[in-house]
Amino acid sequence: MIDTAVRQPLAERHMARWRSAVAALLLAVGCDGASPPAPDLAAPDLAARTGRDLPPDQLGQSVAEHLVSGDFDEPVGEGLVMEVRGDLLFAKGVVSGNSRREAVALLNGSPSVRTLVLTSVPGSVDDETNLALARALRNARMTTYVPRKAFVASGGTDLLLAGVRRLVECGAHVGVHSWAFGPFNGNELPHDDPRHRFYLDYYRDIGIPETFYWFTLEAAPTDSIHWMTEDEMVFYGVYTHFRGPCGEVSSATGNWAADQARHLKRELQQYVFPLISTKLVGELAAPDLLSVVRRVEEGGRLEIADGVLH
Repeated sequence: MIDTAVRQPLAERHMARWRSAVAALLLAVGCDGASPPAPDLAAPDLAARTGRDLPPDQLGQSVAEHLVSGDFDEPVGEGLVMEVRGDLLFAKGVVSGNSRREAVALLNGSPSVRTLVLTSVPGSVDDETNLALARALRNARMTTYVPRKAFVASGGTDLLLAGVRRLVECGAHVGVHSWAFGPFNGNELPHDDPRHRFYLDYYRDIGIPETFYWFTLEAAPTDSIHWMTEDEMVFYGVYTHFRGPCGEVSSATGNWAADQARHLKRELQQYVFPLISTKLVGELAAPDLLSVVRRVEEGGRLEIADGVLH
């Protein structure tokens, strides 16, 4: 665990790096609202992997041995910089229109590579290519890994979620925020707007709860970032394994039900139970639940309101 006194400066440093990367993106694609270049989605399919999945502790050791100076430097300009080292594919930078083709070419040339290591990936300038790459990684049953000192945000977080196994080290930062394209901001559109479907379909297909998507929209506006807490990452299934500060490994799936139950209880105690007052659950009628949902929504906790309804 990172001490609270240390966590805030780290978060501020990563926020500054993220803003710097966003500024570079705006320069790369232009600030006039023009569409980014058409994505290159005609790349060949990702070939089946031939290597074996290492146990989490061995994989962590391999990642540490292959890290090099500059892996955690802030991205400059547009493009995802990738390099195969051993049986690992390291990636940093911003996903652009050519990223899927380049990643597939590298991985097809190294079929034993089963792990994508994300070191500094603040997002993408092309969400269509980003999710196409993410789907290719999931279809090939790749593992994703975010080491200590690394950060992923926005589209970089979507790449992390693409892994069948997703390992996050203590000291890594995982960020989310609302998407925007041209005049559209995801957190300003009604839930039934068809523009949400593009992202919802991806999360559904990889087994991430729909509530995670609504959480990302409300967690931070487009020009900011929310660094997820460990409780949030467990609740939404962001990682399957967490490597602690001393190298020990814990599986999120092993205690998933208990972790989720504790998180849900805290949320209900904070946002729902005070609105129910002294009524018993059996005494609640539909108008009571609708009243609770509206008041929770007014407080900005849309994912909790959605949970009450379902």
